[in-house]
Amino acid sequence: MSIPADFRRILLAGDPESASRQNPRMKIVYGQHLKRHVQVYTMDEHQRIVDDIYAMPREKALDQKRMAHLYVTQSQTLEADKDGRVILPKSIREKLEIEEGDVYFRGLISNFEMWNDDIFKSTVNADIDDWLGDMGDDFDPLSLLGGV
Repeated sequence: MSIPADFRRILLAGDPESASRQNPRMKIVYGQHLKRHVQVYTMDEHQRIVDDIYAMPREKALDQKRMAHLYVTQSQTLEADKDGRVILPKSIREKLEIEEGDVYFRGLISNFEMWNDDIFKSTVNADIDDWLGDMGDDFDPLSLLGGV
């Protein structure tokens, strides 16, 4: 699978070892909390999450353990080849229900997600369509941003 060029640039910029490598590395988080998609983080952003997990107060020890399971134990480092391609492990392909076909990349603020294209269209896009339909014809989503 080929990582889009824009995402590869962000992955390289967020890798503290990028000066010594030309191929982007990434952390793929695939815990059961993600249901039918996976999250992809830069190395720096994933480390920030791990640091935040381990900085949790002692009275949150059980939550800390659960968070570590979801974001540390159930993550994997992958490195793209010189053409920006990665081989997804079988367990991740199975989670995404991908044998052959398109992977949908959804860029977010601090990471991007990978979905089976058909599942994305039938779940996320359908949810957004329903939400927009409920808001009325004159609704502007930017109106939710206080200053707009």
